[in-house]
Amino acid sequence: MRTVSPAVILQSAEYDVQNSAALERELAVLAPGRCVIDFRNVSYIDSTGIAQLVRVLKRLMLSDPSSTIVLSNARPHVHKVFVIANLHRLFIIE
Repeated sequence: MRTVSPAVILQSAEYDVQNSAALERELAVLAPGRCVIDFRNVSYIDSTGIAQLVRVLKRLMLSDPSSTIVLSNARPHVHKVFVIANLHRLFIIE
């Protein structure tokens, strides 16, 4: 049976090089299995934040190769960044 991590609702409006450590701390609670990251509060994410998401997925998949991350509630312009970065190939984007 796959585990389900608690959903993480990101707290910051922006995730960039200045607060990548904060994003890392927020995502540290995710455990292998199905994980949901809620972007409702996020208005901006740059390549540093995207790299952090990829690192977390890699970490989870080392423990359980069937682990998935769902990126949910992204604002349209943040959703567009995910699509441009081809994250729809790595993550489930809702």
